[in-house]
Amino acid sequence: MSLASSRDLILLRSFRRSFVAASAASSASSAPSAPPALLEPGSAPIVTEAYHLPARAVCHVTGPQIVDPARFRVGPPTATERAQLEDVYRGVLEACRRRGFRSVAFCCVSTGLFGYPARDAAATALATVRDWLLRAAAQEGELEEEEEEEGHNGNGNGKYNPLELVVFDVFTDEDEACYTELAPTIITPV
Repeated sequence: MSLASSRDLILLRSFRRSFVAASAASSASSAPSAPPALLEPGSAPIVTEAYHLPARAVCHVTGPQIVDPARFRVGPPTATERAQLEDVYRGVLEACRRRGFRSVAFCCVSTGLFGYPARDAAATALATVRDWLLRAAAQEGELEEEEEEEGHNGNGNGKYNPLELVVFDVFTDEDEACYTELAPTIITPV
């Protein structure tokens, strides 16, 4: 199953520590397998096949954890935690672009058990996705202009693949209320 398909990509729940097991094919070989990859908050996603899910791939990510019993802190996100959450969304969007996906579904990364306030998380998700899509559209426009100047037909050279659909999948009524309230103020219609 190739990951370079146009079927939907689903982003599943984030985990504080996610490990990717070596594939059966690599573990069956005589060569020693690499240790599993550890996801840190804000690190690049690990993209795997979706297997029996109705999608082509799954991006495994880890967002920041606000509720941390080891640090005895519960409170608003710090600037570092906000940047980590932004990095999660940008990383997934870039992974989708590189693989030619046309859609992506995001869960409420870092909310719930991770303690990131739902309203802050929704605002960060919406603004980060909006900014990335605007940059991608501008880059695509620049490429089309270059192609026209070079005498190409303007169909695009595949460097930038703008997403056609971004879905924000919510867990709770509170999450839904946050996205419903904030989306019209952050993402304006074109």
